[in-house]
Amino acid sequence: MRMRKICPGCGNTRSNTYLCGRCAVHGATFDGVTWSYEYGGAVADAISALKFRHAIEHARGLTADCVLPAGSWDYLIPVPLHRTRLRSRGFNQSALLARCISKHHGIAVAHQLLYRTRNTCPQRSLPESLRRRNMKRAFIASSPEAIIGRNIVLIDDVMTTGTTLLECSKVLRAHGARRVGAWTVARRT
Repeated sequence: MRMRKICPGCGNTRSNTYLCGRCAVHGATFDGVTWSYEYGGAVADAISALKFRHAIEHARGLTADCVLPAGSWDYLIPVPLHRTRLRSRGFNQSALLARCISKHHGIAVAHQLLYRTRNTCPQRSLPESLRRRNMKRAFIASSPEAIIGRNIVLIDDVMTTGTTLLECSKVLRAHGARRVGAWTVARRT
């Protein structure tokens, strides 16, 4: 099997250069992107069970092989759910994943720093062009002063186009985060 070269600035496949063309021109979105698995099979089933069948015991197994982006990190921030979706689901799967990672890596989880302002459509049902529009201005910083100069890793379950993580990163950087990395359980390619 041939290994794909991954851009550390956005997590997408790149050519033989360090950054992909988009990150080289427009600047890197992240200071490192990592994930534990390719999306599919048993991993997809476990993520689905965690999110939709309340199989919260899967969170520990899904984070067992977690390797965060290189560097020193101050906070883990789970991608927030809108309060309506949080109420209907009963929990935020990204927050469960972040708690498991926190126990293993000793990095604080900062739920309160990022807030979802709109109850957006689920990204999995949208094409890439609509994903960007769907996430535009969907997040705000609820404690901007706590972000200044911090190194933050965003935590989510699945990365497909990276749009949700990108929007979260933009908010954190706009409020002075020094570094923003991203980790997901799986990457859908």
